[in-house]
Amino acid sequence: TSIEDSDKSERSSTSTDDDHVEKARAVICENRRLTVLEVSEEVGICKIRATRF
Repeated sequence: TSIEDSDKSERSSTSTDDDHVEKARAVICENRRLTVLEVSEEVGICKIRATRF
């Protein structure tokens, strides 16, 4: 196994579970002027993952 493989297996997948996806969509629909940082903080996911919504 490579170092890259072991890093991936320990990463959290919270940004892609159904609860976080629905919460992000609801937050965005409620206020479409929020920044990516504000959405990520509201939902509890990292900023990079929030860009996917």
